[in-house]
Amino acid sequence: MIHLPEAAGRALRLAPVALWWVLVVLVLAIGSILWQQELWPYTPAALPLSRFVVQLCLLLLPLLGFWWLWRLAAGISHRGWRWLGYAVVLAFTGLAVLLVVLGCAVWVWWG
Repeated sequence: MIHLPEAAGRALRLAPVALWWVLVVLVLAIGSILWQQELWPYTPAALPLSRFVVQLCLLLLPLLGFWWLWRLAAGISHRGWRWLGYAVVLAFTGLAVLLVVLGCAVWVWWG
């Protein structure tokens, strides 16, 4: 039986390095937006660039998150639970793609 700290440690070790980089860049870009006057008072292009970086990170986070969940499901030893994990990851991926398509359709429709 796996205890919670062991499972959490294994899950964090399976997280892709790119996920950590995107999270760090996201936090730095949000900080750049929040403290724009203190950090970039004479750089007017800093705010749009920071917003673009936040949007890019928010686009990459679900992709990396699904990759991470797939790696977690692959690490399950029991075959039935592993396939259930794969099914859950695929269902969430399909739901995310559907939401992105609907969001793009609404954006084009009302844009």
